[in-house]
Amino acid sequence: MNKFIDNKILSGDKNQFTLLAGHCQICSRLYFPTLLNCSVCETDLKEYKLPKKGTIWSWTTQHFQPKNPPYDDKQGIESFQPFCLGIIDLNNELRITAKLIDVTTEDIYINMPVELVQLPFKSFRNGNDVTTFAFQPIKK
Repeated sequence: MNKFIDNKILSGDKNQFTLLAGHCQICSRLYFPTLLNCSVCETDLKEYKLPKKGTIWSWTTQHFQPKNPPYDDKQGIESFQPFCLGIIDLNNELRITAKLIDVTTEDIYINMPVELVQLPFKSFRNGNDVTTFAFQPIKK
């Protein structure tokens, strides 16, 4: 059985899933990850499903292992591989930071179309695997 790393940011199942943000119905601001209320007008936020497609606004390569939590130091520095990290523009609604997969630094470009995908995060012997999210180039 798969579960998401955080049900406040991911919703659905392995076939149909989406990222969740918080939307202020008073001042129209979006928050990802969501907050309890708007930091501007303090109104309660409503759940908002973000687009599954976007474009790369900017990117970099992360050369160090992320800190714990949620990353487990037991995964080992020796097995860490640098990865691409992008700022994804979701239809001019919101920009979020996410891991980029299935792309090399030579192939990435600004405004590259990308789509949301699930990414295995951690596997357990009992089959309760945890998934997170990433973005990959949209195949032509």
